[in-house]
Amino acid sequence: MDERLLSTVQSMVASYFKECFNWAMEKTLATKLLGGTPSAAAEAIGITPQAYGQWPDPLPRRLEDRVVAAIARRHLRPELIGGSPRIKAKRCSKLKEVSHG
Repeated sequence: MDERLLSTVQSMVASYFKECFNWAMEKTLATKLLGGTPSAAAEAIGITPQAYGQWPDPLPRRLEDRVVAAIARRHLRPELIGGSPRIKAKRCSKLKEVSHG
């Protein structure tokens, strides 16, 4: 492979990876994924609609993570993402008994 062709291929691959891994989620997509309305999206995340309205577009990585976490909580079994609230409550009460007992 000649130098020019190799350089072109490397440039194309680098550009492809940059696009794939530096993609930022748009707020409209987050809204659709979380229920279709800003109010539903805010409720899924656990914030007020006013707070959701202040989110920037496109979303920074930390807010994308909140969207993904809300989707995971909605669609994955509790044991896959850290247990159910009842299990956590039992663990917490046992810890209190140990620390006070």
